[in-house]
Amino acid sequence: MRCLLRLMLVIAGLMLIETLFRNTSEDERWKIKFLCIGIGGLFAYDLFFYADALLFGEVNPGFQEARGGVQAMVVPLLAISSRRNQMWRTNITVSRKIAFYSTTLTTSGLYIIGMAGVGFFLQQFDGAWGTIIQATFFFGAVIVLAVLLISGTVRAHIKVLIGKHFYAYRYDYREEWLRFTRTVSESQETEELGVRVIQAIADIVESPGGALWLQQDDRYVVYAAWNMAVSSLRADEAAPMARFLEERQWLIDVAEVKENPAKYGDLALPESLSQMKNAWIIIPLTHHATFIGFLLLARPRAVRALGWEDYDLLKTTGRQAASYLAEQKNAVALAEAREFAKFNRRFAFVIHDIKNLVSQLELLSKNMERHGHNEQFREDMTDTLNDAVSKMRRLMDRLGNDQPSVESSNIVQIGPLLEKLTRIKQSDSIDLSIDWNGIDVTVAADQERLSAIINHLLQNAIDAVGSEGWVKISLNRKGDTALIEVADNGPGMDRNFVMNELFTPFRSTKSRGMGIGAYQCREYARELGGDLEVISNPGAGTTMRILLPIVDGTDTKELAPEPSAADRTAMPAN
Repeated sequence: MRCLLRLMLVIAGLMLIETLFRNTSEDERWKIKFLCIGIGGLFAYDLFFYADALLFGEVNPGFQEARGGVQAMVVPLLAISSRRNQMWRTNITVSRKIAFYSTTLTTSGLYIIGMAGVGFFLQQFDGAWGTIIQATFFFGAVIVLAVLLISGTVRAHIKVLIGKHFYAYRYDYREEWLRFTRTVSESQETEELGVRVIQAIADIVESPGGALWLQQDDRYVVYAAWNMAVSSLRADEAAPMARFLEERQWLIDVAEVKENPAKYGDLALPESLSQMKNAWIIIPLTHHATFIGFLLLARPRAVRALGWEDYDLLKTTGRQAASYLAEQKNAVALAEAREFAKFNRRFAFVIHDIKNLVSQLELLSKNMERHGHNEQFREDMTDTLNDAVSKMRRLMDRLGNDQPSVESSNIVQIGPLLEKLTRIKQSDSIDLSIDWNGIDVTVAADQERLSAIINHLLQNAIDAVGSEGWVKISLNRKGDTALIEVADNGPGMDRNFVMNELFTPFRSTKSRGMGIGAYQCREYARELGGDLEVISNPGAGTTMRILLPIVDGTDTKELAPEPSAADRTAMPAN
């Protein structure tokens, strides 16, 4: 019954094949005739096969074994028909890795089959020697196979064979670009960027090594080398080659330059490069139309002729590598610039503090003539000189130390500190007064730095009012906040200047000013958890208010009523 059902299916298949051929137009029959012959032939053989089995009641083993050969004979007919009919094509692609490993596996299988055949004949030797020879042969064959499988040269030859005979294009550009980007981008402790660039480009053409030169002043310095011994080149020595690479953006085949120099316009290569035995291809490195250097690759393991695909891919990867190298160079330059800026900023702060010390000592020298007979003044002068010496030493330490010194925070009594600073600043030509009424206000701060910023604000106020003005320093308390105010009747400042100029580093309205004093005052006040506010209006004077958190204190003094909005403009520091 089973043979009868299969026989009926075979007859139905033959009828369908006949219907397909008969209903196809004359112009289209040439596309399917081999298909109809092939499949029709299979059905015809099966018709004979099942008819024989139905007639004799059993399947003929010989006919059954022959079915494989019959089906194999039909395959070329189906292939021809598929080639003729474009509509039957399916875009099935096999990756180069699969092709590589499949080829390697097939080759290994054929090798093992061959070795097994040789081993079979070796087994025919009589006696113990036959077994010994066979075992030794098999072990040697396995060793040879292992060496071949891990050989870079053999792998390179297989890749060249696959790319040349199995694919329309030599490279799988997606895989190549992903591999190139991965190799260059991955950070490795043992390999710097230059080495990774060489490896990424060398792997494209199976090159075992290379070297990278970058232009630096009057030389082309070896930036990196991988499995290649090279040296730096003088600019005059490499100038003809560099000019050629920059102008034409060609790849230079070192051997071809020797054999056919006319192709390169009689280019003269540097002697050290032309004499290298394994020198192969020189690739220009260009970033934004700027020639930054070149890369030399060693000869590959498998001999290969370079085509347009190789040149295009190597030039493109060379440009991409140049962008990575230029980016790193710019990053290094930026880091150096930041270090210099950091040093310059620290130097500017030190110079500003020195300027304040000079002003302080200058004022002390002038007051010495008038108040030298005053014992209290002499004591203050001695303390001031000692403080100045200590400050100068600390400033020198700050200038020579890369790391900023850790400031110590102590409990500072604000009132006595203000009195001391006022006595130092006293002058016959200025009306300088203090108002604190013995309030016990203490803050946590470095006394030297706090004295410096208050002194700076006092000096600015004195400079602003001239010889006929007045300056008043006062201390008040509001809740847990100490308010130190330095007020003057000078010309004042407008809102725009306070908002955009006053606290901008290195901007000053003074001919000898550094432009960082107000910035330092505000930043230190903020470090202590407070702030610096400016109350000023053109023609109405200025009040600089330092707000600091109080850490201890009992006496309280009510704040004086603040000026109305019409009298002044209050602006917190930016």
